[in-house]
Amino acid sequence: MKNVFLIFAFLGLSLCLWAQEKAVEINIGEQINVLSFDNILGGTFKNKPDWLSPQIGIRYFHGINDNFAIVSGLSYYQHNSCIKSNEMKFYSATTLFKALSLPLGVNFKLNITKHFNVEYTSGINLSYYFGNHSNGETSSQTGDVFLSESFVNKRLRKHFNTLLENNLSVTYTSNINLRLRLFGSYHAGLSDVWRHQATFSTPSIPSHTFGITSRGSYWLFGVGLGYVFNR
Repeated sequence: MKNVFLIFAFLGLSLCLWAQEKAVEINIGEQINVLSFDNILGGTFKNKPDWLSPQIGIRYFHGINDNFAIVSGLSYYQHNSCIKSNEMKFYSATTLFKALSLPLGVNFKLNITKHFNVEYTSGINLSYYFGNHSNGETSSQTGDVFLSESFVNKRLRKHFNTLLENNLSVTYTSNINLRLRLFGSYHAGLSDVWRHQATFSTPSIPSHTFGITSRGSYWLFGVGLGYVFNR
């Protein structure tokens, strides 16, 4: 009898959850990868936003009640090393690795009007890194400034990483249940996954070597387009 009760309780809960609002959307965004630099002379170089780092993914929102939903999906992106001089006209960009990421989180929705919502999502991203082809040296020169980046034996330290995600968005849902979402998010990596060295020289600085480390962290700004079920 107890087993029969548990089965009916499970079925009832499943039907209640299935009847809640659900949404599927495709996300496209531009990524600003976060790097850390050590042994820099007076902050000579810094990370430059690389607007050639698009991210594409799909997200699924499964409502628990009118305000909360469970979020999952799949994303693909690449992580770049983008270096810019603070004082000199200089720029260098290198692709370090590519990634597939599985987001898992909880979404909170605040209804502003019938069609507009403000949403906040917090959770984790389980990321797998691959496609590391950097095993040698690259160099760039602009005027009198020369930069050489060494990747010899400086491959990925880890192929798996966990990132903490905080996502804030504004969502519009039409009368025919089409959903448009504008979002910004920060993804903080928990482990060092990449490190390599770079050497630069100028007329006043013959040679100086510094390290570049990535924990896989990045900012993401983008748009999502999808459809809402059971609204």
